[in-house]
Amino acid sequence: MSSDRSKKLFGLASLAAGTPAATGTTPEIAISGLDAWAIRSSAEAVPRLVIALRTNAGVTGYGETSAGADPASSVAEAQRYANALVGKDAMASVAVRVSLSAAAPAIRGAVDIALLDVRGKIADAPVYDLLAGRTRDKARAMASLQGSSEAELGQQVSAARNSGFRAFSVPALLPQGTPTRGREFFANTEAMLRRLRQAGATDLVLDCAGRTTGAEAAGLAARLETFHLMWMDEPTTPISDSALQKISHESVTPLGWGRFLTSSGRFQDLLRMQVVDVLRPDIGLHGISGVRQLASLAEAYYTAVAPFHRGGPIGTAAALQVAASIPNFVVQEVAYSTDEAERKMHAAIAGESVPQVANGFFTLPTGPGLGLEIDEAALQEYAA
Repeated sequence: MSSDRSKKLFGLASLAAGTPAATGTTPEIAISGLDAWAIRSSAEAVPRLVIALRTNAGVTGYGETSAGADPASSVAEAQRYANALVGKDAMASVAVRVSLSAAAPAIRGAVDIALLDVRGKIADAPVYDLLAGRTRDKARAMASLQGSSEAELGQQVSAARNSGFRAFSVPALLPQGTPTRGREFFANTEAMLRRLRQAGATDLVLDCAGRTTGAEAAGLAARLETFHLMWMDEPTTPISDSALQKISHESVTPLGWGRFLTSSGRFQDLLRMQVVDVLRPDIGLHGISGVRQLASLAEAYYTAVAPFHRGGPIGTAAALQVAASIPNFVVQEVAYSTDEAERKMHAAIAGESVPQVANGFFTLPTGPGLGLEIDEAALQEYAA
């Protein structure tokens, strides 16, 4: 580490030690404002909420989360908290997060990411350098594919492989019009996964997205034991503890859970019951700080962590800061799209600083903060 960077990091630590709560003084680097946009590449695309957190030091931090079902309401809620944030210490990210306890988890998550982006930029260091340093030199990447047919998924596997991905999350294709899905569904799912593997998808996650019942999830997990999935993701929505234990304990198929959870207590319940093999906290709901705290909790239970993220480059860069700084990281999921409009939007927002994948791995960001150069004119252009 250069001497200049060391001085900035040590100075940042001193500044954090003398926060207004402890000294009663006006913060040296204070939040001065917040702007928000709900962005999407087309009318059919899923919108994402991006916030810009301004400071009196002239440094702006960026955060990203889901815009939810009503993007306009998400933007309005983010802006509603702008006045409450003005004047708070931009270096005290935990204190600011606590002060937003009444806000939606998505707003708290985005603000946390933006605050750490500010801290990294002030220190002229990547966020992971402020979080006890790197635990790895690169982060494994997984493409999250979306499709309604095996043919469509096969095409996406081929395209994603050409883009550098070697691990893939594919949705379970549920038959329509049948309230109960049994042996035929299990057999068809296994056959599809085997054909996708032959097409080049060596490492696979089956994404059930909480849509299968407890009994279906248990049967599917048992059927896929010899297929050796990386894991089966969100096999069912959170239900009774006994049902979760049944699904987990009756099969050796690894299970991933947690992307819909907002309570740290519920994460701890899953870990204590030993029903989860891969913890899946959403980076947009928990922010960098929240996911790192959950990763520390998971480490005590010898559980891997794969942060959930299917948004844009800001969220990806935030997730990679976590991946770089925790020992129990396994793989980082990102949304993969063959839609040229979506790719164009990401390039317009972050240019050449968009995290890239090669031979199955992300190169870690090395720039200050999240390591991104954001074009706010592009955010305005793509505002929903």
